[in-house]
Amino acid sequence: MSINQCSIAVSIFLISACATKQRLSSDELAQFKINCEKRYEQYEFLESQKYSLDERIILYLQTLYPPTLFALLRDGTFKDNHDGMDGKHEAMIRMTQRQLREHCALTDLNKQQIGHNNDPSISRDQK
Repeated sequence: MSINQCSIAVSIFLISACATKQRLSSDELAQFKINCEKRYEQYEFLESQKYSLDERIILYLQTLYPPTLFALLRDGTFKDNHDGMDGKHEAMIRMTQRQLREHCALTDLNKQQIGHNNDPSISRDQK
């Protein structure tokens, strides 16, 4: 292995260690229980579970480099990383958020309202 390849390997390991954030697995997202009493908190929590573009790139790089790929396969996180990389994780989050809007009467839900005003009785015109 050349010095350049070693520096790339070390960079990927350091980036992946710094970028890891505890997220729900795809299986946990599939089992997510909606609670209409906590609909705003759940919506915000689900929003925080999405991967950024940078994080998705890191997930992709991890699957390209054999040592990190082997580590992902060995510790059982390959499926979750792959789901995050290919967008399945985010699609499951969007589906759950849609269910929150439909089942908990969040038709007027907008991003400005979340975290700033948790009173659904106040319309956007009254703000």
